Amino acid sequence: MKIHRSALLLLPLFFCLPAQSQELPEAKGRDLYEKICGSCHGTDVVFKTRTTKEKWKNTVDEMASRGAEGTDEQLDTIIDYLAKCFGPRVNVNKATAKELETQFELTTKEAEAIVQYRMDKGDFKEVTGLKSVPGLDYTKIESVRYRITFTEAAK
Repeated sequence: MKIHRSALLLLPLFFCLPAQSQELPEAKGRDLYEKICGSCHGTDVVFKTRTTKEKWKNTVDEMASRGAEGTDEQLDTIIDYLAKCFGPRVNVNKATAKELETQFELTTKEAEAIVQYRMDKGDFKEVTGLKSVPGLDYTKIESVRYRITFTEAAK
């Protein structure tokens, strides 16, 4: 019985452990995010948040007012990074070419190639399936991979 009591006493400590951090996508601004924001916030904060550029700007402005230090240019770069990599989710199987172009900063040709491939071959099942799209620079997908979904979001 002593073992069980000891385990129960240690159980609350388990819930205090920090969540395992996820690897941030590689894109312009990542280094600044890690330097300026990462000293106070773990990556779990951005992975849980999917929002627009305007709302990211409000969040970064609020953090700057609380003491986050960076130049206006550095903070703008962080906002761009967060908006690109942690903007709203996009269902790659339902989005129009224009939505893909705008949301993922693709060329018109690349976005149209995704839609055409999807029409010819069927829905994508995973991010790496986009590697098969002819004419798509997959490195552009790598930085937005956390925004890509394949099914309708639960309501």
